[in-house]
Amino acid sequence: MAFLLVLTLIMAALVVCLAFGDDLRDGQVLFAKKDLVFGIVAFDPVTGCSGKCKPEAYRVGVRQWVNSVRRSTQRDSTEVALFTGKGPGNLARDTVLARVLRRSSVRVLEGDFDDSNERVAHREPSRHVHCVMRNRWFVIRDHLRSHAHRYRFVLMTDVRDVLLQGDPFQWRPDELQRAGSERFDLTRTVVLSGEGSGAVRTLRQSKKGRQRTLHCAGDATTEKDREALLDTDPLNAGVTLAGAEAFQNFSSALTTLITRVTTVECLAVKDCTDQGLYNLLAYLEWPRLLPHTRRLYLPAERAFSYTLGHKKRCPAVDNEGRLRNDPGELPPVIHQFVKGAVGKALRKSSAFQRRLEALNSDVVLVDTSMDATTVEEE
Repeated sequence: MAFLLVLTLIMAALVVCLAFGDDLRDGQVLFAKKDLVFGIVAFDPVTGCSGKCKPEAYRVGVRQWVNSVRRSTQRDSTEVALFTGKGPGNLARDTVLARVLRRSSVRVLEGDFDDSNERVAHREPSRHVHCVMRNRWFVIRDHLRSHAHRYRFVLMTDVRDVLLQGDPFQWRPDELQRAGSERFDLTRTVVLSGEGSGAVRTLRQSKKGRQRTLHCAGDATTEKDREALLDTDPLNAGVTLAGAEAFQNFSSALTTLITRVTTVECLAVKDCTDQGLYNLLAYLEWPRLLPHTRRLYLPAERAFSYTLGHKKRCPAVDNEGRLRNDPGELPPVIHQFVKGAVGKALRKSSAFQRRLEALNSDVVLVDTSMDATTVEEE
């Protein structure tokens, strides 16, 4: 009898392995893959949030972001994380922020955002800086190298000026939705959002973006390539959606590019640049660095993430306080909603302000077992 029981258990285990082999890796226990939403908030590692850094602005921005994520995604299948700095650079040192993160079960992951000889192309330690925007890609790459197999899809966003207004993992391009097509597969795709609008529709019209891209292209591009770059749509480097493996490959490709082009001449334009490098990868280096990863680019008015900073006219706001793009569609993510003419107009929109007020309330507990003041070091 005991022999039959053991034999039955062995057969059942074999069936599980055959059915779910892709989810069993390195002897780890079988589990359902989750989706990951993450952002980065890291203060100065010495002084923390001081001087021009206003703690209250971060308290409001982080609370709104966290609540918009939790209210737009499936709670039992979505992990939310914030990468932060060490010591005074850790956002969870702020007791208000720590309470917000704890109540929403946000993982807090410490990372190192300092330059090093392994992270830049030059060898001048005196030029090394603390650069969250650029060195975040090394922190993200290292995290996904260890944990990408746990996730299905990954969304990275800015935090203080970003809100979710729909489930990002249920999204697909609108032209495919209208056609009833099932062809869109996010698994091996990276979704890039254009943000050209208003007076800045191409890189040629962006004083900052043009310099940061061309001055970091170095000798890797021909004059023809450099001229073609000027007519491309500036990309939103703050919001990226991808399958987990595709995001891992994307972050690895960016770190490869960063370590190759961040010469002293490149960094003289702006020590802490990353959007120019993002554009270089998307428009020039993709075939070489990401030959097996699909790229989906959509312009601002059709994009996954709707950037509002350069728009001259406020988009339509529906009764729920959500923003619609010019075709009347609902982008899952809005970006730079406090900036420029749109930000000024939205401050007068009662529907949008009601939505912000709701997002400033405390979110319902998701998992009280996690204490946000318990920080995980990457």
